This record gives sequence, C-alpha cells and structure tokens, in this order.
Amino acid sequence: MTLTDGLFTFGLIPLLGSCAVYCVRALVIGRRLDDASEKLALAVMVVLPVIGVIAGLVPQSRELLPLELPELATMMMGNTGVEQQTLASQSSLNLFNWMPLGIFGLYLVGLALSGLQLLRGVLRLLRIDIGSTQTRLPGVYATPEPVSALASPTGKIILADALFTHLTDEERNLVIQHEAAHIRRRDPQWFLMLSILDCVFWFNPFIRRQTTRCRLAAEMSADRLALEARPEMRSLYARSLVSALKHTAGNALHCVPAAFSKPSKGDYRMRMAEIMKPSEKMGKSARTWLISGLSICLLPVGMLQIAMAETQSLASDFEMTFWPIEGKLTSKFGQRTHPITKQPAFHSGIDFAAAKGTPVKAPVGGVVTRAEFSESYGNLVDLDHGNGMTSRYSQLDTITVTVGDKISSGSEVGTVGASGRYATGPHLHFEVLENGEQKDPADYFKG
Repeated sequence: MTLTDGLFTFGLIPLLGSCAVYCVRALVIGRRLDDASEKLALAVMVVLPVIGVIAGLVPQSRELLPLELPELATMMMGNTGVEQQTLASQSSLNLFNWMPLGIFGLYLVGLALSGLQLLRGVLRLLRIDIGSTQTRLPGVYATPEPVSALASPTGKIILADALFTHLTDEERNLVIQHEAAHIRRRDPQWFLMLSILDCVFWFNPFIRRQTTRCRLAAEMSADRLALEARPEMRSLYARSLVSALKHTAGNALHCVPAAFSKPSKGDYRMRMAEIMKPSEKMGKSARTWLISGLSICLLPVGMLQIAMAETQSLASDFEMTFWPIEGKLTSKFGQRTHPITKQPAFHSGIDFAAAKGTPVKAPVGGVVTRAEFSESYGNLVDLDHGNGMTSRYSQLDTITVTVGDKISSGSEVGTVGASGRYATGPHLHFEVLENGEQKDPADYFKG
C-alpha cells in the first residue's frame, strides 16, 4: 500500500466516517449525555481506521482489470512536442507524489507535540502521586499542588491541602465520594486512554470532541453515584464543586478524572444543571435508534476500506530475479537523448537489444490483460501481477499469449521484434507500472 493509499484508508475515510457518526449521535441524543452511548459512538469512530489497518494486513484478491495504455506517455518514441508535454506532466506528478509525504510529516509533528503534552501531564501526575501524603481518612491523600481533587490511576484519592481548609467535612466527603466513584468505574485508566486517543487522532476534530463528551459523561456519572445515597445534598454538593473549581484555576489534569477535568464553562453549567435537576435516563428506543444509525455509518465506510484494500495491497511483493531476455541493455529508464529526434526525452522503460525472434519470458507470474498491437508500442503484452503491479513487453515480433491467460514465472509471452513506431532495430522495450505509473524496472530487480 502506498503512502497516498494509507492517507485515504487511515485518514480521510475515517475522518469522513467519524463526521457521520458525530452527526448521527447529535441527531439521536442531542445535548444529552449518556455514558454508554458516548462510549459507543467513540468506539465506532476509532474502529473505522482499525478496519483499514486490518483490511490492509489481510491478503486480498481482486478482479484484474485491463490497464489503459498511456500512449502520450510513451517517451521511447514519439515527436518532440509529445515528449515535452510528458516531461511537464512527469514533473507535476513527482510534485504530487511528495504531497502525501508532506502530509504524513505534518501528522508526525502533530503527534509528537500532542505526545509531549500528554507526557508532561503524566509526569506531573506521577510527581503529585508520589509527593502526596496520607491523611487521616483511608485512601485519601493530600498534596500542596493546586489540582483540586483527582482519582489517581494508582487508586489514590488526592485532594489539595487548601480543600481540607476551605471545605466543611460534609462538602469534603461529597468530593471524596465523587472521586471514589471514579475509581470504582476505572475512570483513571479510561481518561488516560482518552488522552492517548487525542494524541493519535489530533487531526480529527470529531474524535477529539467525542473524547471530551466521554470525559464529561464520566464526570456526570460520578456525580450521580456520589449523590445516589444522599439526594438531599445536591445544593451542598454543587457548592463543593464550585469551591474545587475556584481552587483549580486551570490546573486540572486532562489525563485523570478530577472534580473539573475540562476547562469549559459550558461543561460546568451542564454538570450543575444535571446535579440540581437530574434528567431522565436514556430509553431503550433511543439507544436502538443510535445503534442503528451508527451501524449505517460503520458498514458502508468499513466496506469501502476493505474494497480499497483489495486493490492497494503492498506493491513491494513484486520483484524479479531475472530479466525478460538475455540481451544487451541499450537504454535505461529516465531522461535520455532520443535516438531518432536527438532531443531530450523521458524513457518510460528499459530497452534490451536482441536478435529478432528471441523468446521473451515473464520474470513474474501474472494474468494477461492485454495482447494487441499499438501504434506506439507495436505488438505488446501486459501482465497484471496484482497489488497494483503491471509489467509491459512491447516491440514484439509475435505474441504467444491471449488475454485471460494465467502466466507463470519463466513462461514465454512473445518474441523480440521491431513492430512499433520509431523502432531502430529488434529490441524489447520493457516497462513496470505501479498503480498505472511507470517505474524504473531496475528498482524491482533482485537477481
């Protein structure tokens, strides 16, 4: 699979798919937050690139289609005007080929920056965890850091020293109950995973927005669990969270659950509204509609990725251990002086001079997709080797295969001739094409 194919399979297609998932979620749920539904929507978004990875790794078979001949790109013969036109298109193509590499480089830069930010947060969390001291309350630790309250992945409930001073015993106990609910739900590990997803998919605004919703849904679930046994304490609980918010002042760690783990005023208002007036739980019918909508998004996108993988398997499997004929190499791939026009020209293959009638053998097995006469190429044979690879044998005197034949390595496909335009003598013009683009055959020779 080429880098361009990878960008489509793992980047653009999942990006469009996650956009569709986010729209379906918004249409079914609206502004409500349901922990299980938010996790389901995120899982569907993340599984889209995973499908692309699996489809790319599993060997696929595909129907072999004939490849259109690039008559104007045949620079071993033709007039000077055509040569200049093809050189310009070749230059544009080379520039286009650099674009996926640039986009991939940009992704790596973004990944590195996001990863450094996450690493700083994790290291700070470790410093807070190690530097915290046991309080008189079991499982509760104190820290001088202004981090409000948080549930550490190590199972500690860590509160800032100032909270012990400014909160009453009842308020402090409610905050502790909130963080204890996070630990029971294994939210510390879940929040760390969300932060990793933010790093990997830093370019995808829909996944990053969904991870934010998942964090907020987890906080609201912990709020409900903290008030489950004492619903009459709602007002006091809301005041305790406001106090924690004032103390945090933007120092919350996004990779762990905290009383306020995301600095968004809209999220705060939503939590406070839910605390004071809980909304009804999401019904089964709404979940059914959500699952149906997400399935509608997942199936076509997944099928598209699998279909693309069938024609985008690794092209590096194509390699030759011998040349089609044992002849004298008379012209290499690339820029050269045209033997007839004496003008600079691009040569799209390599030429081997040999006696007329010399057998031409396929160095790699494949299926014949063309066996015909072309004005520029003369008699030619195209073999499709799968994975986007095609080999072309032209200037043949005779063709000994027909379209649809399955050819094994070493089988004869024709004989050397000089049947095309501007042929200077008997020779084989040999090309290798990868996804329709002419490549240097020498790059695939491993003999």
